[in-house]
Amino acid sequence: MRETIQALRTENQTIRAVLAEVDEAINRVILAHYLTHEKELEKEFLLFQTLRARLLWLFASEEKGLIVRFRQGIRQNEEHTNPLYAVQNEIDTGFLAIRKVTDGYRAPADGCATYDAMTANLEKIEQLYKKRKPIAEALYQNIAGGNE
Repeated sequence: MRETIQALRTENQTIRAVLAEVDEAINRVILAHYLTHEKELEKEFLLFQTLRARLLWLFASEEKGLIVRFRQGIRQNEEHTNPLYAVQNEIDTGFLAIRKVTDGYRAPADGCATYDAMTANLEKIEQLYKKRKPIAEALYQNIAGGNE
């Protein structure tokens, strides 16, 4: 169980680092491409900020809420009572929306290198999230079942 918790924290930290890179890049991209890509950038920005907030909420909830409750011996009766499943569904929907707006994580043809890097990092976040999802599932199941 301790290994699962540590693995999840490591994955979360990796995603946090890439989120910070995208957060910085998106502001630079807006400054550089606002006049030519205002509508797309607005959608990308708003979707990213929502996704970022949900991811950070999920990570904090897992690391500070779920794990602390587990260590205190508070178990959940069923995995479906875990409110973090709803957050995961919102995150999955957020990735779907970003993929759609960015046409599969592609910067526009007239985009700069920072725009390319930003969209590549958005895709990287999704891939990292998919990689960590089974780890989170294992943790949720352990907590629901009371395994240590």
